Order: sequence, then structure tokens, then C-alpha cells
Amino acid sequence: MGLLLLGVFFLDAGCNQLDARDGRLFDEFGREVLYHGVNARVAGLFDVTFNDGRQPVETVPPFGEVDCRFLSDELGMNVLRLPVNWSGVEPQRGVYDQAYIQRIVRLVDECFEQGVSTLIDFHQDAWSKEIGEDGAPLWAIIPPPTQLLQGPLTDLTARRLSEQALNAALSFFENVDGLQDAFAAMAQQVARALHGHPGAIGMDLMNEPLLIPGIQSADAIGPIDAFYRSVGAKVREVAPRLTLFYEPNSIRNLIDHIPVIGPFPLPNVVYAPHIYTGVFSSNPPDLPHLRASVAAAQSEAMTVGGPLFVGEWGTDPRTPAGLQYLSDAMQAFDEARASWTFWVYEEVPPAVWGLWDTTPDLATRTLRTAPADTLARPFPQAVDGELQTIQYDPTTRVLSVTITPRHRGLPHRFSAPRRTYPDGVRATCDGREIGAWPDRGHVLLACEGSEITLAPR
Repeated sequence: MGLLLLGVFFLDAGCNQLDARDGRLFDEFGREVLYHGVNARVAGLFDVTFNDGRQPVETVPPFGEVDCRFLSDELGMNVLRLPVNWSGVEPQRGVYDQAYIQRIVRLVDECFEQGVSTLIDFHQDAWSKEIGEDGAPLWAIIPPPTQLLQGPLTDLTARRLSEQALNAALSFFENVDGLQDAFAAMAQQVARALHGHPGAIGMDLMNEPLLIPGIQSADAIGPIDAFYRSVGAKVREVAPRLTLFYEPNSIRNLIDHIPVIGPFPLPNVVYAPHIYTGVFSSNPPDLPHLRASVAAAQSEAMTVGGPLFVGEWGTDPRTPAGLQYLSDAMQAFDEARASWTFWVYEEVPPAVWGLWDTTPDLATRTLRTAPADTLARPFPQAVDGELQTIQYDPTTRVLSVTITPRHRGLPHRFSAPRRTYPDGVRATCDGREIGAWPDRGHVLLACEGSEITLAPR
């Protein structure tokens, strides 16, 4: 394998510092990196239960080391976007649940052992489990709610647009009673706990922030942008090198574009919108429409000054149309050299978007093989150079990647999912066959050339 390649083989599993610059994402060796993965709600971390007799908002499945092994080995993925909640970290103001924080850290470590890094996502939907689905603790709802809600969750859209949720979000973005300051202190607690754990690649400060122009604020971009700048700066006080993920106003989910302010004043920031182009309409879009949406996101990322990482995307994967959507979306992402995390790994009915069929219950879940096979898409995870093009043919299972090499002798790391390549891969460098050293659902390659291919062996 060569001493340098052998040394980096072991170093690959030992550290995971990222650097976002020049519209690209780099690892600790200076290799350009991409991420493919999933979002996963995790029992004990996705906080949707109550201790006052109310019914849980929803049932959340377990997730652990075995699931991360499946992502790495079978699907060739390398990242988990992990939704966690403010209500779980700080149920009482100024009182942090250290057991909850350590559960986050433990899962980060377990997944990293399986070759899967973790993006910590401070998640909220309709602001809080108390009035919506998940997010902020009861004490952080201002004005206090006039009605506390419970499960089962059958009216999420109504909850998101309710007066209670919209007013609570507005109070937060206006920093009423120091709510943003409290949030920043809470995020610092998590950042401190993750220090020294190489599996944690970054922090997404708020899932799908929402302010509606003309109703809540004359300019919904400004307050959201100010939140990321101020809270991001506070997090950087305790974690100077932590990569921050910046989400725009979630109105973008409906209109496929949004004005953004840039460049972002803090370094090492990733632009992480969600792309649900046409998913909630009766006519799913074709590839050109998806390309246009991704191109708009890419343009926004250039304004922000960070690489594009699609934090959520997906659809119901159980139909031929749904599978075609997945394939088309991934092609558009490849063309943009974008990282992504699919929504979602597993759900409990009546939700149906997951990779697993949990009917009749979680104990007897079965894999939905068609979407799993579709998402098991090989890609360049880390290249010693700059990525130029990524092309994958699902029929022949041939991946072709062109790069501008740096000629430093460092290995490339490619995803090679076992579901896609059960008999191994044949790799070439500028048309010449080369060795491919397996590492779970991935391979290490030594190539000083500019064109690399993977194909079934």
C-alpha cells in the first residue's frame, strides 16, 4: 500500500477537522470532501414526550451503532444529521441536562466508530413540542401559550402557522427576555461537550427558521441572519474551529430560492438549505426543475461564501415516481458537487418516508430495498485535489469523477456501498486499473491522475 498511504489509512479514522473555504469543504489533510447521509430522529434525543400525562406528540424509533454500521457498510454513507432539541438540553432555564448531552456525545462516538460522522442539528418544528412538534422548552415560549398541545400529531401545518408558534418565533428572533442569549449559552454547553470528539463535524444552529415577511417582520431575512451571526460568534468562543451550518428562512422550501446576505462574517461556514422542489405538489418535477432549484441554492451558497450542503431533501420513497425523484435529485446534487442528508432514515406510521417499513411495529421492521438501493450511490468522499465533475450511471453502476490533482501522494477515499458493489469494485486512474483498498462500504485509492472510475468487479 505504501507507507504514506498506510499512514493516512489509520489517520483517516482518527480525526475529522473540517474547513469550509472558497466554496468547498476540506478535511484535516486538505482533501476536498463531500458527505452523503441521512437525518434520523432518535428515541431519547428527539424530545416529544411529556411528564404531565399528555400523550407523546409522536413515536420515535431507536437508532444506534448498528444503524450507523448499516449506513456506512451497506449504503456507503459517511454522515448523520442528528436532530436534538433545546427542550432536551435545557428543560429549565439555566439548568442543563448533562445526561441528555452525554447521550448525544455517545451516539456521535458510536457512529464515528462505524465510519459515520455527525452533524448536530438543533431542531424545531412549529417551535416547541408544547405547541407544535419539537424544539424549544416551555419557558422559552413568549408570550406564554394559551393552550398546551399533545399527540398524536395530525395537524403539523396548522401548528406551524398558528399564532402561538409564529409569536414565539418572533419573540425569539427579537431576543425578548434574552431568549437568544439563553440559546447561545445552551449551544455552548453542547459544543464544549463535543470538544475532542472527532465524529462531530459541525453544528446546525436552527432547523428551518421561520419568519413570515409582512406578518411577523418587514424583513424576515435580517433577524434570522442576525441570529446566526450572534449565536455563531458565541459558539465560536468555546469551539473556535467548529464548522457552522447556516440555514435560510424555511420559506425557501416552498419557493426554491431566497435572498441571502453575504458574505457571512464568520469563517468556516456551510450553506445548508433544504430542497423539497415539487414534493408537496401534485406534479413532481422533472430533472430540469430540480437542476434549476439546486442551481439557485448553489448561487445562494456563493453569496454566503460557503459550500452547499443540502440538509434535508426527500419524498415518499415507496412509488416508482418517488424513486425517480430520488435518482434525479441525486444527479442534480452530483452536478453541483453538493453534500446532502436525506430525510429520513426511519419513521413510524402514519409517517412513511423512511427506509424501513415499520408495519406492524418497530420490532419487525423490514428494509425497503428499492429506496435503499437507490440511495446507495457511490461518490468521492475525499480527494487530494479539487473536484470538477461527478457522473454516476445507476444502470451500469459506473462512477466517473474528474479532479484537478494536487500531486501530494495522499490517497482518495471513495464511497463503494456493498449494496451497489457486493463483489467489490474495479478502480481506474486515467484509464489504468489501480488497487482499491476496502474500508467498510468505502475504498482508498492511490491515483495521481485526473480521472477516477469505479465499476463493479
